Amino acid sequence: MAIDGLSWESDQYELERHLPGINLFSLGAEKDERLFSQANRAALAQAARDKRLASPSHARLYFTLVAPSDGVSDLDIAHLLEAAGKGRAAVAALLVELDGYKGDAGASKAERMLDQLRYTPHETLETWPIETLIAGMVDAADDLARDTGSNEWGRPHIWYLMKALLRQLKAALPQDRYDTAITSAFETGASLGFLTEVLRGETFGHGYFGDRASPHDRLTSSEGFESIRLKMLDRYSALGVDEVVAHAYATPMVYAWSQAGGRVDLIQRVAARASSETWLLSFIQTLYGPRSTLSFDALATFFPSPVAVVRQVYALAGPDNPAAQDIIRSIQANSHASDGDFDAVLSAWQARETATQAAPGQGASDCGETG
Repeated sequence: MAIDGLSWESDQYELERHLPGINLFSLGAEKDERLFSQANRAALAQAARDKRLASPSHARLYFTLVAPSDGVSDLDIAHLLEAAGKGRAAVAALLVELDGYKGDAGASKAERMLDQLRYTPHETLETWPIETLIAGMVDAADDLARDTGSNEWGRPHIWYLMKALLRQLKAALPQDRYDTAITSAFETGASLGFLTEVLRGETFGHGYFGDRASPHDRLTSSEGFESIRLKMLDRYSALGVDEVVAHAYATPMVYAWSQAGGRVDLIQRVAARASSETWLLSFIQTLYGPRSTLSFDALATFFPSPVAVVRQVYALAGPDNPAAQDIIRSIQANSHASDGDFDAVLSAWQARETATQAAPGQGASDCGETG
């Protein structure tokens, strides 16, 4: 320190910040101090967020004596492959079990394993029972998403890791083998929330809906996409609109159903139930959430005349109907309108609606939920 022009008196505070647990008052008393002896859980959590040495989850970057609770070893990978030999249910159960091990940095052992797997060499992946691993991962996806971080739209972070792994598998495996595995997962997978997330991404990525085609970021081939699209439409139809609306991931599911080619069918099903004002309000509330507002384009995805629906809800939005009031507030927020100029906004929407219906081949836009 003297060579560097530093002094203990001036720098001991910085040392304490980076190595919590050192008692500055006893350092000069020839007493042995242990790094973690005085650290409590709150201090360790803060150290993890700051990526300091005192964080058990980051200590492995500097020390190798103790593995962190969320660390993934070769033995863990071996256990995953062993589970795959027993079937998809065993893979799903293992991932859920690993999700219970949380590190101070915030990630679970399941998340770290998925992150590590996506860097596995292609020649190694080709020898693994990928079909069973994909099926088990898909079965566990919605359960794993219940206790994980999410982005501003509420999409679970662990789903991004799963999609990244699928992208790696797609690059590593022959197309026919991968397509067969992913199609089977969409046909029988238990996690409709995750499958819907993938379907919506592929619907846009392949240019089937909207104008966001992205050939470099797809998880399916053209043939594979067509197969999963049809299978998911069958699954949504089999559930029916009431069960879809009651699902934990109702909002993306109803949009995916429409955008993947089921718009006419879904509009008819909604119209058959919309005679109940209570059901209609409940359905409309699934079309937006706490991080989004309701747009004209979103309503056009499910109703042939969105303006007529808005006027109906507006008439119901009295003091004794908080659901209708909430819907109108959301629409006004999206259109930057107030009660005073709402009629003018509706008239403008009506003109647009008339023009859209008059133009051949024009349908609802791809806006969906709007932030």
